[in-house]
Order: sequence, then C-alpha cells, then structure tokens
Amino acid sequence: MKSRAVVRGNAGPWWQQLRDTPMHLIRLTYLGNADKWELAFFTYSNEKYSECVFPDGHFEGAPEAGFDTGATYL
Repeated sequence: MKSRAVVRGNAGPWWQQLRDTPMHLIRLTYLGNADKWELAFFTYSNEKYSECVFPDGHFEGAPEAGFDTGATYL
C-alpha cells in the first residue's frame, strides 16, 4: 500500500510557500566530460555547498551516481 499526503480544502499560504520553496540538497558540477562530475552537498548549518566523494571513493564521477547518492538523503 502506497502512502500519500491528502490535503483537503484550502491549505492556505503555508502550503503554497512550502511548494514554492526550493530544497537544496546536492550540486553537480560539470568537469568537461560526460562521466566527469563533481559532487557537493548543501549544508544548512552554514548555508553553502561542501565537496564530497562519490560512493566509489573518488571526487569525480558520473551524474547518475551523484543523483543516487543525493536520493538516499531524501
């Protein structure tokens, strides 16, 4: 059974603000090759991106690996 949120009636400005506010999670930086990207996580404590390694231990990798890494934190 899938779980889903149900909003009834007018959720008001709070719901609209939540929908309109972007969520910072990861940043992928293109390094000149389709499989050469840099990964960084957004830290809300200091409001900036911090470089990190891909799951294979390298600082460069494919964008798919970066998205997979970021998706584990959603």
